[in-house]
Amino acid sequence: MAIYIWCSSIDREIGGIKQGYQHVNVLNKNGIPSYIYHEEEGFRCSWFRKDTPICYHKEDISENDIVVFPEFSVPSLPQKFQVRNKVIFNQGCYHTFNNLPLPVVLLRNKLSSYYHKEEVKAVLVVSENDRSYLKHCFPDKNIYRIKHGIDSSLFYFDKAAKKKQIAFMCTKNPHDIRQIIYMLKIRDALKGWELTPIYEKPHKEVARILREASIFLSFGTQEGFYLPAAEAMACGCIVIGYNGLAGREYFQPDFSYTISNGDVLQFTLVVERAIEQFNKSNDIFMEKSIKASNYIQKNYSLDKEEKSIVEAWNQILSLISVRDSYAHSYSHPSSPFQ
Repeated sequence: MAIYIWCSSIDREIGGIKQGYQHVNVLNKNGIPSYIYHEEEGFRCSWFRKDTPICYHKEDISENDIVVFPEFSVPSLPQKFQVRNKVIFNQGCYHTFNNLPLPVVLLRNKLSSYYHKEEVKAVLVVSENDRSYLKHCFPDKNIYRIKHGIDSSLFYFDKAAKKKQIAFMCTKNPHDIRQIIYMLKIRDALKGWELTPIYEKPHKEVARILREASIFLSFGTQEGFYLPAAEAMACGCIVIGYNGLAGREYFQPDFSYTISNGDVLQFTLVVERAIEQFNKSNDIFMEKSIKASNYIQKNYSLDKEEKSIVEAWNQILSLISVRDSYAHSYSHPSSPFQ
């Protein structure tokens, strides 16, 4: 029995694809045969390590193997694979019902979901918020939490590198970004500070920017985990903004500032206060930076990620083994005359 993780054939550093590749490498390291599945023949993400095993042919997958699908592909993609064991890797619970047309929701008294299918043996999630959401929707489904691990060789606090620099991901909430930046600039609150938008940059370049930035603005509102904010904290950035709901588990008040979704005025006021604090007492500001970095390094290490992946899959494999044994004995009952 092997595990195949379906991934989009997109050669861009996307967090969900990175997690799939990382997942496969961890499983193989721990003796669990695993592969990335790409539909495009010969495709491999050029930005990830080159030894990740990849499968391109559906016929290489036996009906007893396990295929893992992303939440956005359900239900159309999993239905194309004739295997008995399927797992949904849901890295964003708020996308779970995106493929269900609204008229269907309004017209039917009771809805069923592909998650209810018998072949869906388990669901993997990346935050406690996602686990709670999906457990509420599917109380009978086996749901396992994977911890994100942050590479401390890239994302770390470097006091000497810190500048009067504010970083943010410019793909999240452009309407709010525009308002907040205009409000700050029209008040001349950013005098002496540099704004650094992050968009489609290589992972190492993102890490360099975050090591240099002193403040990170978080604009994600409904996230599976929102890794950029955690990576910014690992680099000692003071994170200000929306916690994406899933980020509630690491947006600690000792070193970050949570803003209610859409409250652009409060967002602006807090950024101004943070800038004033940095300008007035850099040492106090840096104490918070160190706390942020230490918290993330302790709670979201690569070791903890590996442990959570192996523990989750050991439970899933055990569950499938027990069910298969039961199904086999039920379909082939022993005769009392043997």
